[in-house]
Amino acid sequence: MAFDHYLPASYLGAFSRDTDPVRRKRQLWAVDKREGRLFQAPASNLCGAQNFYNLSRHSDQDPRFVDGSWSGYENNLNQAIDQMISGELEALQWLKTLVVFAAALLVRGEDFNSRFAERLGPDLTASRGRDNTNMMRLMELQRLFASMIGARWLLLETSGKVAQITNDLGYTPFLNPKLRESGIAVPVGPKHILLIIATLKRVIAQVRNGSWIPNIEHGRLEDDAHHAFLMNIAACAQRFVIGPDEATMRPYLTSEPNPPPVPEPAMLGFLNGPMARRYEMIYFQILTKLASPPGESDTNLYVDYVKNMTHD
Repeated sequence: MAFDHYLPASYLGAFSRDTDPVRRKRQLWAVDKREGRLFQAPASNLCGAQNFYNLSRHSDQDPRFVDGSWSGYENNLNQAIDQMISGELEALQWLKTLVVFAAALLVRGEDFNSRFAERLGPDLTASRGRDNTNMMRLMELQRLFASMIGARWLLLETSGKVAQITNDLGYTPFLNPKLRESGIAVPVGPKHILLIIATLKRVIAQVRNGSWIPNIEHGRLEDDAHHAFLMNIAACAQRFVIGPDEATMRPYLTSEPNPPPVPEPAMLGFLNGPMARRYEMIYFQILTKLASPPGESDTNLYVDYVKNMTHD
């Protein structure tokens, strides 16, 4: 039986103090909110379930088709995150790896099962079965690409004085009515948090030294704001809160039999319905553009979801 991760084990390994070069082998400490316990485990044993994505033998697809779909970005994820932090990330790597990673956070977990079942209703969910749910992950993934491409990406650096944690979603949703901002906040390493803020119009890449570079903003997060973020990401965990050591994790130990609700992507400002369907192929249009060197007249690449993707 295969242990299918709904968060990449190599991503989880970044939150360990272990220095094993194979990140999936690194030791972590996790709070199990469902059982009210704290335990240690390697990253490879966390945030997954046996045969979670398996398709039935009655399917026309390879039973491991859905799980295999994640490998395309997982293999390059750590390098892409490191390059984003160092400012060396090129737009093609951003698109093929980090955009897919961000969209996959919203479809890979158990929370997707619950949200999808609520959309269909219990009778229709039961009649269509688990295979339908798993294949719908991939359809929704493709429709989320446009939202992640067009979002404002803001990478915040912390002081490092407060130990970073993550959860089994890999993010916490946020709504800021005062700033009219919404989206997801993703811890991407011991000192960095990535905000992906929903927008409808955005310069997504710029030409620098003859290459396409993604438009990623950088900022600082003060310690008090970092503390608030950590409390939110622990509160949003469906079951597991994960961090580097026992002392760090003990304050998050709690018992919570029922997981908190996870908002639908549309509630966070991401495209849905006809708009999402209209732009579901935009990933491939942009892939074609970024896979070629910029032309002499190219300076910016932007999306305008009220109109169309354009470049100048």
